Amino acid sequence: MNQASLPVRPAMAAAEARGDSVRVVRSDGTARDYDCMWLRDGCGCRRCRHPQTLERTFNLLGVPRDLAAASAEITAAGALKVVWANDGHVSEYDADWFGDREGLTGPHPHPHPRPWLWDSGLATRLPGHDHAEIMRDAEALHAWLGAIRDTGLALLRGAPCEPGEVVRIAERIAYPRRTNFGSRFDVVALANPNSNAYTGLEIHGHTDLVFYRTPPGIFLLHCLANDAAGGDSTFADGFRVAAALRDEDPEAFAVLTRVPFEFRFRDSDYDIRHRWPLIRLGEDGEAAEIRFNIQCMHAPAAAGEEMAAVYRAYRKFAALIDDARFKLRFRLAPGEVIGFDNSRVVHGRTAFDEAGGRHLQGIYIDHDEFLSRIRMLERSA
Repeated sequence: MNQASLPVRPAMAAAEARGDSVRVVRSDGTARDYDCMWLRDGCGCRRCRHPQTLERTFNLLGVPRDLAAASAEITAAGALKVVWANDGHVSEYDADWFGDREGLTGPHPHPHPRPWLWDSGLATRLPGHDHAEIMRDAEALHAWLGAIRDTGLALLRGAPCEPGEVVRIAERIAYPRRTNFGSRFDVVALANPNSNAYTGLEIHGHTDLVFYRTPPGIFLLHCLANDAAGGDSTFADGFRVAAALRDEDPEAFAVLTRVPFEFRFRDSDYDIRHRWPLIRLGEDGEAAEIRFNIQCMHAPAAAGEEMAAVYRAYRKFAALIDDARFKLRFRLAPGEVIGFDNSRVVHGRTAFDEAGGRHLQGIYIDHDEFLSRIRMLERSA
Protein backbone atom coordinates (compact mmCIF):
# COMPACT_ATOMS: atom_id res chain seq x y z
CA MET A 1 0.00 0.00 0.00
CA ASN A 2 1.17 3.52 -0.71
CA GLN A 3 0.73 5.74 2.30
CA ALA A 4 0.30 9.46 1.87
CA SER A 5 3.36 10.94 3.55
CA LEU A 6 5.00 14.28 4.05
CA PRO A 7 8.33 14.97 2.33
CA VAL A 8 11.44 13.73 4.16
CA ARG A 9 13.08 16.66 5.96
CA PRO A 10 16.75 17.10 6.89
CA ALA A 11 17.68 15.90 10.36
CA MET A 12 17.78 18.26 13.32
CA ALA A 13 21.40 19.25 13.97
CA ALA A 14 21.31 21.91 16.70
CA ALA A 15 18.87 23.70 19.00
CA GLU A 16 18.87 26.91 21.03
CA ALA A 17 16.48 28.25 23.69
CA ARG A 18 15.46 31.78 22.70
CA GLY A 19 13.07 33.09 25.36
CA ASP A 20 9.54 32.27 24.26
CA SER A 21 10.72 30.09 21.35
CA VAL A 22 13.20 27.34 20.52
CA ARG A 23 15.31 27.59 17.38
CA VAL A 24 16.04 24.32 15.55
CA VAL A 25 18.80 24.23 12.94
CA ARG A 26 18.68 21.36 10.46
CA SER A 27 21.52 19.57 8.73
CA ASP A 28 21.01 21.56 5.53
CA GLY A 29 21.55 24.82 7.43
CA THR A 30 17.91 25.91 7.49
CA ALA A 31 16.55 27.16 10.84
CA ARG A 32 13.08 27.54 12.29
CA ASP A 33 11.75 28.97 15.53
CA TYR A 34 9.06 27.00 17.39
CA ASP A 35 6.78 28.66 19.94
CA CYS A 36 7.37 27.41 23.49
CA MET A 37 3.68 27.11 24.33
CA TRP A 38 3.14 25.04 21.16
CA LEU A 39 6.02 22.72 22.06
CA ARG A 40 4.94 22.34 25.70
CA ASP A 41 1.37 21.59 24.65
CA GLY A 42 2.67 18.80 22.42
CA CYS A 43 4.72 16.97 25.04
CA GLY A 44 3.96 13.26 24.78
CA CYS A 45 5.69 11.96 27.90
CA ARG A 46 3.92 9.65 30.36
CA ARG A 47 3.26 12.57 32.72
CA CYS A 48 1.52 14.58 29.99
CA ARG A 49 -0.34 11.83 28.12
CA HIS A 50 -1.91 8.64 29.38
CA PRO A 51 0.30 5.78 28.14
CA GLN A 52 -2.69 3.61 27.18
CA THR A 53 -5.35 6.01 25.93
CA LEU A 54 -2.77 8.46 24.48
CA GLU A 55 -5.10 11.27 25.53
CA ARG A 56 -3.64 14.38 27.14
CA THR A 57 -3.57 14.59 30.93
CA PHE A 58 -1.55 17.81 30.96
CA ASN A 59 -3.50 21.05 31.43
CA LEU A 60 -1.99 23.97 29.54
CA LEU A 61 -3.32 26.38 32.19
CA GLY A 62 -0.80 24.85 34.60
CA VAL A 63 2.12 26.69 33.00
CA PRO A 64 2.77 30.44 33.09
CA ARG A 65 1.79 32.71 30.19
CA ASP A 66 5.45 33.72 29.81
CA LEU A 67 6.60 30.09 29.48
CA ALA A 68 10.25 29.81 28.44
CA ALA A 69 12.73 27.03 27.77
CA ALA A 70 15.69 26.83 30.15
CA SER A 71 17.69 24.81 27.62
CA ALA A 72 17.33 23.03 24.30
CA GLU A 73 19.55 20.46 22.59
CA ILE A 74 19.53 17.67 20.03
CA THR A 75 20.02 14.23 21.57
CA ALA A 76 22.23 11.47 20.22
CA ALA A 77 19.06 9.85 18.85
CA GLY A 78 18.29 13.01 16.83
CA ALA A 79 15.40 14.27 18.98
CA LEU A 80 14.83 17.77 20.30
CA LYS A 81 15.14 17.86 24.10
CA VAL A 82 13.75 20.86 25.98
CA VAL A 83 13.98 21.61 29.70
CA TRP A 84 11.27 24.04 30.82
CA ALA A 85 12.25 26.99 33.00
CA ASN A 86 9.14 27.10 35.20
CA ASP A 87 9.29 23.57 36.68
CA GLY A 88 12.26 21.72 35.12
CA HIS A 89 9.95 19.39 33.16
CA VAL A 90 11.75 17.65 30.28
CA SER A 91 10.08 17.17 26.89
CA GLU A 92 11.46 15.32 23.87
CA TYR A 93 10.26 15.53 20.27
CA ASP A 94 11.56 13.11 17.64
CA ALA A 95 11.53 13.51 13.87
CA ASP A 96 8.20 11.66 13.57
CA TRP A 97 6.58 14.12 15.97
CA PHE A 98 7.61 17.05 13.82
CA GLY A 99 6.67 15.15 10.65
CA ASP A 100 3.14 14.50 11.91
CA ARG A 101 2.67 18.19 12.71
CA GLU A 102 4.56 19.85 9.90
CA GLY A 103 1.40 20.65 7.96
CA LEU A 104 -0.22 22.09 11.08
CA THR A 105 2.40 24.82 11.36
CA GLY A 106 2.40 25.65 7.65
CA PRO A 107 -0.35 26.87 5.33
CA HIS A 108 -3.26 24.64 4.34
CA PRO A 109 -2.51 21.13 5.63
CA HIS A 110 -3.33 18.20 3.34
CA PRO A 111 -3.47 14.98 5.40
CA HIS A 112 -4.16 12.89 2.30
CA PRO A 113 -3.79 13.35 -1.48
CA ARG A 114 -5.62 16.21 -3.11
CA PRO A 115 -8.80 15.15 -4.93
CA TRP A 116 -8.29 14.27 -8.55
CA LEU A 117 -10.88 16.28 -10.49
CA TRP A 118 -12.63 14.68 -13.46
CA ASP A 119 -15.21 15.30 -16.15
CA SER A 120 -17.18 13.11 -18.57
CA GLY A 121 -13.92 11.54 -19.78
CA LEU A 122 -13.83 9.43 -16.63
CA ALA A 123 -16.39 7.14 -18.28
CA THR A 124 -13.58 5.30 -20.09
CA ARG A 125 -11.42 4.86 -16.99
CA LEU A 126 -13.80 4.62 -14.05
CA PRO A 127 -11.94 2.84 -11.21
CA GLY A 128 -13.25 -0.73 -10.91
CA HIS A 129 -12.55 -3.36 -8.25
CA ASP A 130 -13.57 -6.94 -7.48
CA HIS A 131 -16.03 -7.69 -4.69
CA ALA A 132 -14.47 -11.00 -3.67
CA GLU A 133 -11.02 -9.43 -3.45
CA ILE A 134 -12.01 -6.49 -1.27
CA MET A 135 -13.90 -8.82 1.05
CA ARG A 136 -10.86 -11.03 1.71
CA ASP A 137 -7.79 -8.92 0.99
CA ALA A 138 -6.77 -5.80 2.93
CA GLU A 139 -4.68 -4.40 0.09
CA ALA A 140 -7.56 -4.69 -2.39
CA LEU A 141 -9.89 -3.03 0.12
CA HIS A 142 -7.39 -0.20 0.60
CA ALA A 143 -7.16 0.29 -3.17
CA TRP A 144 -10.95 0.57 -3.51
CA LEU A 145 -11.32 2.94 -0.57
CA GLY A 146 -8.38 5.02 -1.79
CA ALA A 147 -10.04 5.37 -5.20
CA ILE A 148 -13.25 6.61 -3.57
CA ARG A 149 -11.25 9.06 -1.43
CA ASP A 150 -9.16 10.49 -4.26
CA THR A 151 -11.47 10.24 -7.28
CA GLY A 152 -14.77 10.57 -5.47
CA LEU A 153 -16.26 7.35 -6.76
CA ALA A 154 -15.26 3.80 -7.70
CA LEU A 155 -17.13 0.75 -8.93
CA LEU A 156 -17.24 -2.67 -7.32
CA ARG A 157 -18.12 -5.65 -9.52
CA GLY A 158 -19.23 -9.20 -8.82
CA ALA A 159 -21.20 -8.66 -5.61
CA PRO A 160 -23.87 -11.30 -4.85
CA CYS A 161 -27.34 -10.08 -5.82
CA GLU A 162 -28.70 -10.75 -2.36
CA PRO A 163 -30.58 -8.30 -0.15
CA GLY A 164 -28.34 -7.11 2.67
CA GLU A 165 -25.04 -7.67 0.85
CA VAL A 166 -24.44 -3.92 0.91
CA VAL A 167 -24.47 -4.14 4.72
CA ARG A 168 -21.70 -6.77 4.65
CA ILE A 169 -19.66 -4.54 2.35
CA ALA A 170 -20.22 -1.48 4.54
CA GLU A 171 -19.23 -3.39 7.68
CA ARG A 172 -15.94 -4.26 5.98
CA ILE A 173 -15.30 -0.52 6.30
CA ALA A 174 -17.16 0.79 9.35
CA TYR A 175 -20.49 0.98 11.11
CA PRO A 176 -23.31 2.00 8.77
CA ARG A 177 -24.93 5.32 9.62
CA ARG A 178 -28.61 5.29 10.47
CA THR A 179 -30.65 8.18 9.03
CA ASN A 180 -34.31 9.06 8.54
CA PHE A 181 -34.33 6.39 5.81
CA GLY A 182 -32.99 3.72 8.18
CA SER A 183 -29.64 1.93 8.25
CA ARG A 184 -30.21 0.24 4.89
CA PHE A 185 -32.76 1.43 2.38
CA ASP A 186 -34.30 -0.01 -0.78
CA VAL A 187 -34.44 2.27 -3.82
CA VAL A 188 -37.61 1.01 -5.48
CA ALA A 189 -40.87 2.57 -6.64
CA LEU A 190 -43.32 2.69 -3.71
CA ALA A 191 -47.06 3.27 -3.64
CA ASN A 192 -46.71 5.89 -0.89
CA PRO A 193 -43.23 7.42 -1.26
CA ASN A 194 -41.72 9.89 1.22
CA SER A 195 -39.00 10.82 -1.29
CA ASN A 196 -38.81 11.22 -5.07
CA ALA A 197 -36.14 8.51 -4.95
CA TYR A 198 -38.96 6.01 -4.36
CA THR A 199 -40.76 6.91 -7.59
CA GLY A 200 -39.91 6.40 -11.26
CA LEU A 201 -39.29 10.12 -11.76
CA GLU A 202 -36.09 11.54 -13.18
CA ILE A 203 -33.79 12.66 -10.36
CA HIS A 204 -31.50 15.56 -11.15
CA GLY A 205 -27.91 15.59 -9.94
CA HIS A 206 -27.80 16.10 -6.19
CA THR A 207 -26.08 15.20 -2.93
CA ASP A 208 -28.03 13.28 -0.32
CA LEU A 209 -29.42 14.33 3.07
CA VAL A 210 -28.43 17.96 2.69
CA PHE A 211 -30.93 18.83 5.42
CA TYR A 212 -28.69 17.25 8.10
CA ARG A 213 -26.17 19.42 9.92
CA THR A 214 -23.61 16.76 9.01
CA PRO A 215 -24.75 14.73 5.99
CA PRO A 216 -23.39 11.21 5.51
CA GLY A 217 -20.00 11.12 3.84
CA ILE A 218 -19.83 7.93 1.78
CA PHE A 219 -22.73 6.39 -0.14
CA LEU A 220 -22.69 2.72 -1.23
CA LEU A 221 -25.36 1.78 -3.78
CA HIS A 222 -25.79 -1.89 -4.72
CA CYS A 223 -27.75 -2.93 -7.81
CA LEU A 224 -29.83 -6.07 -7.23
CA ALA A 225 -32.01 -5.84 -10.37
CA ASN A 226 -32.30 -3.37 -13.24
CA ASP A 227 -34.74 -4.66 -15.85
CA ALA A 228 -36.95 -1.58 -16.06
CA ALA A 229 -36.94 0.67 -19.10
CA GLY A 230 -34.86 3.70 -18.17
CA GLY A 231 -33.17 4.23 -14.83
CA ASP A 232 -29.63 5.01 -16.00
CA SER A 233 -27.40 6.43 -13.26
CA THR A 234 -25.70 9.82 -13.61
CA PHE A 235 -22.73 11.26 -11.72
CA ALA A 236 -20.68 14.45 -11.82
CA ASP A 237 -17.70 15.69 -9.84
CA GLY A 238 -19.10 18.58 -7.82
CA PHE A 239 -15.59 19.87 -7.11
CA ARG A 240 -14.84 19.97 -10.86
CA VAL A 241 -18.14 21.73 -11.54
CA ALA A 242 -17.41 24.26 -8.78
CA ALA A 243 -13.99 24.92 -10.33
CA ALA A 244 -15.65 25.50 -13.70
CA LEU A 245 -18.12 27.91 -12.11
CA ARG A 246 -15.25 29.84 -10.51
CA ASP A 247 -13.46 30.05 -13.88
CA GLU A 248 -16.53 31.03 -15.89
CA ASP A 249 -18.34 33.21 -13.35
CA PRO A 250 -16.29 34.18 -10.27
CA GLU A 251 -19.08 36.38 -8.93
CA ALA A 252 -21.58 33.50 -9.00
CA PHE A 253 -19.06 31.22 -7.31
CA ALA A 254 -18.49 33.74 -4.53
CA VAL A 255 -22.23 34.11 -3.93
CA LEU A 256 -22.75 30.35 -3.57
CA THR A 257 -19.91 30.06 -1.06
CA ARG A 258 -21.42 32.80 1.09
CA VAL A 259 -25.23 32.72 0.96
CA PRO A 260 -26.92 29.87 2.87
CA PHE A 261 -29.92 27.98 1.50
CA GLU A 262 -32.62 26.30 3.58
CA PHE A 263 -32.75 22.50 3.24
CA ARG A 264 -35.65 20.54 4.70
CA PHE A 265 -37.11 17.03 4.88
CA ARG A 266 -40.62 16.38 6.19
CA ASP A 267 -42.75 13.27 6.47
CA SER A 268 -44.99 11.73 9.12
CA ASP A 269 -42.02 10.95 11.40
CA TYR A 270 -39.37 13.59 10.73
CA ASP A 271 -38.87 17.32 10.26
CA ILE A 272 -35.15 17.88 9.65
CA ARG A 273 -33.75 21.19 8.46
CA HIS A 274 -30.46 23.02 8.14
CA ARG A 275 -29.08 26.12 6.41
CA TRP A 276 -25.80 26.05 4.53
CA PRO A 277 -24.20 27.50 1.37
CA LEU A 278 -24.17 25.28 -1.72
CA ILE A 279 -20.35 25.33 -1.82
CA ARG A 280 -18.15 25.21 1.28
CA LEU A 281 -14.47 26.09 0.87
CA GLY A 282 -11.58 24.35 2.59
CA GLU A 283 -8.49 25.95 4.08
CA ASP A 284 -6.84 26.01 0.66
CA GLY A 285 -9.70 28.04 -0.83
CA GLU A 286 -10.92 25.15 -2.99
CA ALA A 287 -14.32 23.46 -2.78
CA ALA A 288 -14.46 21.09 0.19
CA GLU A 289 -18.19 20.27 0.29
CA ILE A 290 -21.10 20.47 -2.11
CA ARG A 291 -24.69 20.64 -0.85
CA PHE A 292 -27.09 20.63 -3.76
CA ASN A 293 -30.51 19.04 -3.94
CA ILE A 294 -33.37 20.79 -5.73
CA GLN A 295 -35.83 18.34 -4.13
CA CYS A 296 -35.07 19.63 -0.61
CA MET A 297 -33.86 23.21 -1.23
CA HIS A 298 -35.97 26.10 -0.09
CA ALA A 299 -35.52 29.86 -0.15
CA PRO A 300 -31.99 31.25 0.14
CA ALA A 301 -31.24 33.46 3.14
CA ALA A 302 -30.47 36.58 1.15
CA ALA A 303 -31.55 40.20 1.31
CA GLY A 304 -34.11 41.27 -1.26
CA GLU A 305 -31.67 43.33 -3.30
CA GLU A 306 -29.31 40.34 -3.52
CA MET A 307 -31.93 37.76 -4.51
CA ALA A 308 -31.50 38.21 -8.26
CA ALA A 309 -27.75 37.58 -8.01
CA VAL A 310 -28.31 34.50 -5.82
CA TYR A 311 -30.76 32.93 -8.25
CA ARG A 312 -28.55 33.76 -11.21
CA ALA A 313 -25.67 31.95 -9.48
CA TYR A 314 -27.89 29.04 -8.47
CA ARG A 315 -29.15 28.56 -12.04
CA LYS A 316 -25.61 28.75 -13.44
CA PHE A 317 -24.38 26.09 -10.98
CA ALA A 318 -27.38 23.84 -11.69
CA ALA A 319 -26.80 24.14 -15.44
CA LEU A 320 -23.15 23.17 -15.07
CA ILE A 321 -24.07 20.14 -12.93
CA ASP A 322 -26.29 19.01 -15.81
CA ASP A 323 -23.74 19.90 -18.50
CA ALA A 324 -22.66 16.95 -20.66
CA ARG A 325 -19.03 18.08 -20.30
CA PHE A 326 -19.03 16.93 -16.69
CA LYS A 327 -21.61 14.15 -16.50
CA LEU A 328 -21.17 10.39 -16.46
CA ARG A 329 -24.16 8.31 -17.51
CA PHE A 330 -24.23 4.54 -17.35
CA ARG A 331 -26.51 1.71 -16.34
CA LEU A 332 -25.69 -0.14 -13.13
CA ALA A 333 -25.80 -3.88 -13.71
CA PRO A 334 -26.93 -6.44 -11.12
CA GLY A 335 -24.00 -7.23 -8.84
CA GLU A 336 -22.36 -3.82 -9.24
CA VAL A 337 -21.84 -1.48 -6.29
CA ILE A 338 -20.94 2.16 -6.76
CA GLY A 339 -19.23 3.84 -3.83
CA PHE A 340 -18.96 7.62 -3.86
CA ASP A 341 -18.28 10.67 -1.73
CA ASN A 342 -21.62 12.28 -0.95
CA SER A 343 -20.02 15.62 -0.06
CA ARG A 344 -18.44 15.84 -3.50
CA VAL A 345 -20.15 13.73 -6.17
CA VAL A 346 -23.63 14.69 -7.35
CA HIS A 347 -25.69 11.71 -8.48
CA GLY A 348 -29.00 11.24 -10.22
CA ARG A 349 -30.90 8.98 -12.61
CA THR A 350 -33.08 9.06 -15.67
CA ALA A 351 -36.79 8.29 -15.32
CA PHE A 352 -37.78 4.62 -15.37
CA ASP A 353 -40.91 2.54 -15.90
CA GLU A 354 -42.22 1.70 -12.44
CA ALA A 355 -43.78 -1.48 -13.81
CA GLY A 356 -40.31 -2.88 -14.53
CA GLY A 357 -37.90 -4.47 -12.09
CA ARG A 358 -35.42 -1.97 -10.67
CA HIS A 359 -34.09 -2.59 -7.18
CA LEU A 360 -31.07 -0.93 -5.59
CA GLN A 361 -30.03 -0.98 -1.94
CA GLY A 362 -28.15 1.87 -0.33
CA ILE A 363 -26.21 2.52 2.83
CA TYR A 364 -24.22 5.42 4.26
CA ILE A 365 -20.92 5.62 6.14
CA ASP A 366 -19.54 8.72 7.83
CA HIS A 367 -16.36 10.32 6.49
CA ASP A 368 -14.51 9.98 9.79
CA GLU A 369 -15.13 6.23 9.96
CA PHE A 370 -14.19 5.81 6.30
CA LEU A 371 -10.90 7.71 6.59
CA SER A 372 -10.08 5.95 9.86
CA ARG A 373 -10.39 2.60 8.08
CA ILE A 374 -7.95 3.73 5.39
CA ARG A 375 -5.45 4.84 8.05
CA MET A 376 -5.76 1.55 9.95
CA LEU A 377 -5.18 -0.43 6.75
CA GLU A 378 -2.07 1.66 6.11
CA ARG A 379 -0.88 1.21 9.69
CA SER A 380 -1.06 -2.59 9.39
CA ALA A 381 0.55 -2.76 5.94
